[in-house]
Amino acid sequence: LVSEESLAAKARQIDLGRHLRLGRGEEKMGGRGKDSLLADGLEAVLAAVYLDAGVEAAFDLVTRLFGDQIGRLRPGGRTTQDFKTDLQEALQAVGLPVPIYVVSAETGPSHKKEFAVDLRVADKTVSHGTGSSKKAAEQMAAQLALLRIEKLLVELKGSPGPPAAV
Repeated sequence: LVSEESLAAKARQIDLGRHLRLGRGEEKMGGRGKDSLLADGLEAVLAAVYLDAGVEAAFDLVTRLFGDQIGRLRPGGRTTQDFKTDLQEALQAVGLPVPIYVVSAETGPSHKKEFAVDLRVADKTVSHGTGSSKKAAEQMAAQLALLRIEKLLVELKGSPGPPAAV
């Protein structure tokens, strides 16, 4: 529920973009429709309600906004794919350190950047991802690592981990 994708979708549903104060450059670049700005804006609204009116008011607002989605969640379940979290949980389940994402390249003009990220675990580069944002490149690198998780665990730890960890 707290992913950028989910928050941005809810912000669109309530037309939050219309109320964002943007600079001229961001306005020209379509900032009112950017997932990152919409998600950040909704988080700010929720935080403001919490700080101004307290936890009960914030809980009521979250329930009104996300009640239908909360009802569909299974314990431990997810509504979207978060490969970074899945990989981190799989690695920690077998005693390995958290992955580290290192930006290895940024290409393209400022309005259309492409990022390349190396995913490192225990000082070893285990995958590489690319994307139009650092987050997208990190997600791709994590997904690629998850696709080869059993082999990866053997390389890093010496024995395969339980498949259920993924």
